[in-house]
Amino acid sequence: MPHREPDNEPGRMAALRDLEILGTPSSPAFDAVARLAAELFDMPVGLVTLVDSHRVWFKARVGIEPTAVPRRFAFCRDTILGSEPLVIPDAAADPVYSENPFVAGGQKLRFYAGVPLTIDGGFNVGTLCVLGREPCTPDAEQLDRFRALATIVEGLIEGHRAERRAERAEREAEERRREATSHALYLRQIETLASIGAWRLDLHTEEVTGSREFYAIHDLEENAPFDLEKNLACFPAGDRKVAERELAEALVGRRAFEFDLDIVTAKGRRKHVKTRGDIETEDGAPRRLVGVIKDVSAEHETTRRLWRASNVDGLTGLANRARFLARLAEAIEFARLDAHGLALLILDLDAFKEVNDSLGHRAGDQVIRTVAERFASAAGGDAFVARLGSDEFAAVIEEDDEATLKGVANEIAAQVRRPIPVDGSRLFLSGSIGIARYPQDATTPDELHKCADVALYRVKKTGRGTTAFFTRDLGGLFDQRRAAVDLVRNAGTEGRIAPYYQPMVRLPDRSPLGFEALVRIEGPNGVCGPSVFWRAFDDPECARQIDDQMFALTTTDVARWRAEGLAAGRISINVSEYYFKSADFAERVLHRLARLDIPPSMLKIEVTERILLGEDTNLVGAILAELHDAGIAVALDDFGTGYASLSHLRDFPIDVIKIDRSFLRDVHRKPASAVIVRAMIELAANLGIEVVAEGVETEEQADFLAEAGCTAGQGYLFGAAMPAAQVERDILAAGLTSITLAEIAGVA
Repeated sequence: MPHREPDNEPGRMAALRDLEILGTPSSPAFDAVARLAAELFDMPVGLVTLVDSHRVWFKARVGIEPTAVPRRFAFCRDTILGSEPLVIPDAAADPVYSENPFVAGGQKLRFYAGVPLTIDGGFNVGTLCVLGREPCTPDAEQLDRFRALATIVEGLIEGHRAERRAERAEREAEERRREATSHALYLRQIETLASIGAWRLDLHTEEVTGSREFYAIHDLEENAPFDLEKNLACFPAGDRKVAERELAEALVGRRAFEFDLDIVTAKGRRKHVKTRGDIETEDGAPRRLVGVIKDVSAEHETTRRLWRASNVDGLTGLANRARFLARLAEAIEFARLDAHGLALLILDLDAFKEVNDSLGHRAGDQVIRTVAERFASAAGGDAFVARLGSDEFAAVIEEDDEATLKGVANEIAAQVRRPIPVDGSRLFLSGSIGIARYPQDATTPDELHKCADVALYRVKKTGRGTTAFFTRDLGGLFDQRRAAVDLVRNAGTEGRIAPYYQPMVRLPDRSPLGFEALVRIEGPNGVCGPSVFWRAFDDPECARQIDDQMFALTTTDVARWRAEGLAAGRISINVSEYYFKSADFAERVLHRLARLDIPPSMLKIEVTERILLGEDTNLVGAILAELHDAGIAVALDDFGTGYASLSHLRDFPIDVIKIDRSFLRDVHRKPASAVIVRAMIELAANLGIEVVAEGVETEEQADFLAEAGCTAGQGYLFGAAMPAAQVERDILAAGLTSITLAEIAGVA
């Protein structure tokens, strides 16, 4: 764009020279307006410029180092051509300015807004402008405030010129003009910008004066007597110390200051204010403090709420997981520097899921709130406590003595066991606790957390409701569990979980009955079974992932076999307690069978005694009854290895018991095993329950079972588990009802 000059350029330059302002030192007043302009548009750069013949010089600058730029490249050269603000929302997209070196070069400027500064009724000597590296479209209110700020700058320029002229007059007249200019400056500034009050503190008399808004912020009558002590008394005790320190350091260092603090107004209202100020000097000595104050209570409350949302658990008011992890890292770093120990204690409620399932989430929330209060109280006032998850809590304790920590853990456990009132009833819960210590067990936050988790895992596995400290021998177990969990999760994501089918036969004639679907993970190095990843079944997410995919894949295979006219008999599917214990389990199973047109009588659900144990027997019984009534057989797996199998046969609709392989293994070597097996078979026969023996590997074992009256068996003697394609090709295609035992064993 060709360089243009104002029509009155000679007169404009004469007026600029008459101001005697070019090259003068920076001024807090000009700087304050430049800063306010930048904040008005949320831009990094604010300037008060004066357009010289070949340069644009900066009287005040915020966010930029140079003191001048060539006039031919400056946007301000165009601003002074008119009387209205010049706004360039996006210079990079503006054909007039896109090639400007400040736009296309290293500065990458995008936004500019400038207002001409006019003196003597017609000479535009400079601009008030802002710049930024992001596009922006200001609204009308911003532009109106921008013009008002420019008016303030024009007043400052006039004040500067008047000051220069007054220097030739007597000192007394000069002092009166300075006070009038300073007073008028800040009052006009605040009158224009709502909710910002200007103030001045006389360091000799300690008298404080301010604008109308200054008094309004403090809930005072305008021009009410006010001094330094009354001002400081507005701050709460802790905030007052901060304000006093900032003022003292500013006076010693001869520098500007800024702080955000609470005040209590004359009417007792609490507000959060931002205060900025600078020092005015006379004869080289501080004479007064001048500045502005803004009520930022609304912004402060929004920031506080955002912080709470990011760092505080909404249900309990404790720190959340994110805040806990940050605090744990801080605590370990401080302990390292201070050479002291600490401990991480993790509490997990036992059987909390049953509270939600039986009483609803409102009752569950009440339990969590109560436990949180008791946990925080029992952990001690110096502990940092947090809620990590649904029913898991943590405490960072500045102590590593085992006896002391054991005492804290015992107190927490005792508090958790106290009855919890919920809706007129009393609930009784227990909690499992794992403890790890710094630096004995780990020296990083992640490792310490891992160690506490390992200790907690040991408690959950060996006996809930107790406390365990991390020991070195537990580390390997955790790594094995983590490897198993990773294996299962990756296999599930990559579609490598597959059902392999092991035949079941009638023992008297060795004719096939059906298959049990056993989980396998397929990989580049072969196929692995649960012996490799059994620890993953203790992870609820992994257990549900395995069960969900196994159920979907097995029913898909069965539906395909039916569509192809292949008779597979009854198919057994194992389910974990995490998959089974949901109120809609039976509904989901039956819906899936109906959708795939699979008769319920073709399915057998195998459950372990672990599912039948616990306080939710009503839920378990209802699910089993619904499955049983629909025609799905219910099998109790690993019969004889638990604590209360006989009562389960009485209390639940069990159709089949599966004798655990551990009894059959010793049936010919240990007479007691043979007696137990015969007794279980006889008991089942008297109750009308089918018996399946697991782990049949020899003809001797098969003959013993048949002679004892066992109706069915499975094991390597009759065939190993095989993929669906092999079942179809080698067994089902030959006809399930006609295939011989020898053929099954041979293809397996």
